[in-house]
Amino acid sequence: MKSILSLLIACFLFSCSDTGAVADASSVTADNILPGVYSIDSVVSGIAVDINGDSIKNTDLLSESDCYSSGRVVLGDNGSFLYVCSKADVFNGQYSCAEFTYEGRWEAKQQNGDESLIMAFYTDEDGEEQNVMFCKDSEGLHLKYVMADLPDTTTGGRLHPANGSLCYTFKKQQTDIL
Repeated sequence: MKSILSLLIACFLFSCSDTGAVADASSVTADNILPGVYSIDSVVSGIAVDINGDSIKNTDLLSESDCYSSGRVVLGDNGSFLYVCSKADVFNGQYSCAEFTYEGRWEAKQQNGDESLIMAFYTDEDGEEQNVMFCKDSEGLHLKYVMADLPDTTTGGRLHPANGSLCYTFKKQQTDIL
């Protein structure tokens, strides 16, 4: 199991990086990661979909639905983690918004220049520990799903789930400290 996790971490790092050089995890500090509140900046799908039924397919899901706009990530200075996942869902041909909240802890695992891998851990409803991997770079905090269900409108006007990749990007919110 650890070898599979190591392989996933390595694949994730190289997908975030152009150079492939990876520093030791001990060189990653909280200063590199910039704990704070990150709000959704973009949600891009790997396939074009028409969520809002306007007959225009798009990969920019924020322009297709407001359902994605409340997503956020909080990385606390004390290692606490909060992820609010907001998305559009389809069930029995009906489109609706869904929101899930995950709370737990986060750790910095690797760093490559200004890019870092962040592992966040939470306990699911069955009491099992789960993890989420974020890649942080100068553009923000990224969460990629290789396979996601995306609502899409057919030419007949019926909504159905389509499968595609999905990338959430979160930007750090500026806070005024007086």
